[in-house]
Amino acid sequence: MHPFSPLSTKRLHLRELTDHDLHTIYALRTNDEVRRYIGRPPLKDVSEAQAFIDRIKAGYAGKNTCYWVITLKDTGELIGTICLWNISADETTAEIGYEMLPQHHGNGYMHEAMSAVLAFSFGTLHLQAIEAFTHSSNARSRHLLQKHGFTLCEGRKDPDVPTNVVYRKEMLAAS
Repeated sequence: MHPFSPLSTKRLHLRELTDHDLHTIYALRTNDEVRRYIGRPPLKDVSEAQAFIDRIKAGYAGKNTCYWVITLKDTGELIGTICLWNISADETTAEIGYEMLPQHHGNGYMHEAMSAVLAFSFGTLHLQAIEAFTHSSNARSRHLLQKHGFTLCEGRKDPDVPTNVVYRKEMLAAS
């Protein structure tokens, strides 16, 4: 696994998670709208947000995770996160996950962030495939994945969350 790499787009900067992000991570991971389709319980307090940040930072140190906070270039405001995780032992496949504060939905930010992460995943990490597990009722997430060339894996279910559907994107073969 390659070391963490910051990414930039026209409007966004994707960078490492730091302790300075504590209160925004807490807000993101306790927001009812964000959690609606994820199904995880809200954090009880900021100490749980700090424990989450510490786990992510340990993943950076072990070079076994790619977790970016998404910030606006013009203000530096943290608006969401995107990550690669469940990376296979042979480093050919990974799962992508993402979340964004609701006030930033509908601006194309996640589309922009995902484009950068996919380019990094296939171009730098040389992943062969990326999977995404999303709630079957999350139309926005499903549309985002389809827009990026992910296809629904018909008949495949998430063994941990029965309401999720599975999408997959494979690296295009060189022509």
